[in-house]
Amino acid sequence: MLAQPIGTKRVHLLFLMRAIARLKPRTVLEVGSGNGLNLFILAARFPEIHFMGLELTAGGVVAANRVRAMAELPEILVTFAPEPPIDLKPFDRIVIVQGNAAALPFVDASFDLVITALALEQMEPIRHQALAEIRRVARAYTAMVEPFFDWNATGPERDYIVSKDYFCGSVADLKRVGLAPVYATADMPSKLTIRPAFVVCHTH
Repeated sequence: MLAQPIGTKRVHLLFLMRAIARLKPRTVLEVGSGNGLNLFILAARFPEIHFMGLELTAGGVVAANRVRAMAELPEILVTFAPEPPIDLKPFDRIVIVQGNAAALPFVDASFDLVITALALEQMEPIRHQALAEIRRVARAYTAMVEPFFDWNATGPERDYIVSKDYFCGSVADLKRVGLAPVYATADMPSKLTIRPAFVVCHTH
């Protein structure tokens, strides 16, 4: 109840870290990478992996590239990371491009793992296209921290999502685009207005 939003963000990163450690991808794409926070921390933790970020806004890409131009990972990101970084100079393994999730600029099966973290939340108008595109470029797995309908079907969470026109997709929607859920949980801290779940899928 007392956790700040920054605390829940660290939990989301920890879930992604545990999934990456288990799945052992060589390449990872984050759809909706914003200013690159997740990418920098994940790349610093997994020095054997190459990361790509796709961000809709030019401002997000510019902000991320400012960090990429630094000599090493800023101390604020080192202390923010839920598990200690291994490589403080991960920038040569990170590329961030501007683009739209409804038409990802990558060939089929480009990445071992595709991740999202409260990015699809704001893509409801293009949800079907975005999910289909994520499936198209994912070679093996996807991992998403999103407010899936299954855990936000009633009460104030549902009212809030509808009022904001946020993500209304369900786990069943993932199956329809060819993603097979292998793990799903909403057992994590959340805002009172929305409940994210962590869902890992295998492509088939």
